[in-house]
Amino acid sequence: MVTYSCNECRFRFEVATKATSCPRCGSASVIIFENRDALGSDPLKSGKDGWRDFHNQQQKVCPRCGGNDFDLNYKRKEKVCKKCGEVLALPRRFA
Repeated sequence: MVTYSCNECRFRFEVATKATSCPRCGSASVIIFENRDALGSDPLKSGKDGWRDFHNQQQKVCPRCGGNDFDLNYKRKEKVCKKCGEVLALPRRFA
């Protein structure tokens, strides 16, 4: 059985053959779900430390000026480039 994930509703389902559509919403936009634990990578940390680690590993360079020093504002869910002031949204981790 292969596990698939729908890009529209994020529903995960198992199918013995190739999936063509999501059984919940009917969307044709489905991909194979890769479990991080099965791939041998480190499992995600939980809690506040895991949330910060996830967001700190994303964008390392400002797309506007090329700066690499950011102020992280977790309350507003954004990071601000200290060099030019470009505001970047923090990505979300789906459960």
